[in-house]
Amino acid sequence: MQAKTQYLDNGIPVHLINAGGQPVLRVELFFKAGALIDPKLATSFFVIKMLREGTSTRNTHQISEYIDQYGAFIEFKPGPDRIGVIVYTLSKYLDKLLVLITELLNEATFPEKELDSFKNITRQNLLLNLKRNGFRASRKMSRVLFGRHPYGLDLTEAAIDEVSREDLQGFYHKYIKNNPCDIIVSGDANEEVLKVLNKYFGGINLSEFLLHPPKVVPTPMPSEQQLHLDVRENATQSSIRMGGLIFTKSHPEYSRFIILNEIFGGYFGSRLMSNIREDKGYTYGIYARVALLEQAAYYGIMTDVRKEFTQHTIDEIHKESKRMRTELVPEEELSLVKNYMSGTLTSTINSPFALADVFKGLHFHGLDYSFYDNYFEVLKNITPEDLMELANKYLRTEEMYEIVVGGK
Repeated sequence: MQAKTQYLDNGIPVHLINAGGQPVLRVELFFKAGALIDPKLATSFFVIKMLREGTSTRNTHQISEYIDQYGAFIEFKPGPDRIGVIVYTLSKYLDKLLVLITELLNEATFPEKELDSFKNITRQNLLLNLKRNGFRASRKMSRVLFGRHPYGLDLTEAAIDEVSREDLQGFYHKYIKNNPCDIIVSGDANEEVLKVLNKYFGGINLSEFLLHPPKVVPTPMPSEQQLHLDVRENATQSSIRMGGLIFTKSHPEYSRFIILNEIFGGYFGSRLMSNIREDKGYTYGIYARVALLEQAAYYGIMTDVRKEFTQHTIDEIHKESKRMRTELVPEEELSLVKNYMSGTLTSTINSPFALADVFKGLHFHGLDYSFYDNYFEVLKNITPEDLMELANKYLRTEEMYEIVVGGK
């Protein structure tokens, strides 16, 4: 089932996935208002998280009561590239829910009292997370790979303290109110749904948006230092991150690389898991993946181990990487992974919401459904020789950045 794209009267695209036999809808509105264009470090995050804290006619309790009376759920999702408002509702209540959504998108007030409260909560959550080695390691990884690029900047206490109501209002008026968005509807997404959406969003005058030129985003500037150690004297565990910048999903070798990575560290039966978890017992889990952003991507190997096993684990990662570069993957192992990857993808798109997630993974990366035609063709025909060639290009772990939080 593929998304069918139609347009509201003002040109806003609506991507419809009419699937499933239940009268349930998920309506997602995505604005290009993520951290990537944030003039300050925390504005985008606070705007979307506080959208439901009050409007010109309702306070936060009235907003919650309104949502609850229809048995709906609304999620407010921050992100590096986009922010989203996601509505789960019965089809018959869509009109009622959109009354509230349009109010939130046009009349949000960001009350000072609620802002102070949310800043305190966010600050406390940050302080708690900073006690976790894994959280600190992942933040360090972003900074090492992207430098001062927005993708490399993380929420800080100072950024939280500096956010003001005026900042939120300015960002809201520039990037959300009367701005275009992508609307993705999955579930009982019939033509009547399109009419209701047009009623609430098709009349928005988007001309003012055209007056705002897109923000110029700096180029990622990775660290010149390869090894990064954050020693925590009382830590009993170390968090290890290894990786580097890599090509995005539109690159012609992307599909081949994720097959290579699946064997190396992408699933529970991967070589990293078999060696470092099952054989050596150094960790409960170790994984490697490509993290996709809209303007960049990076490759990361992630695990947590007891401190005394830190260097042993790093050595074994290098050992498995070298095996991928110097020994052909046995046909039996490759066949197993091919079947696993094909079956996993097929089994995960078993609901309209999952189909919508597949569409987002294409649309927001400038791709169409032909990506999967190519993917299955590559999966069918890739050879052990292809994998060895790829590994020698892209899986040289000794050349990757190494971040350790805890100790060695």
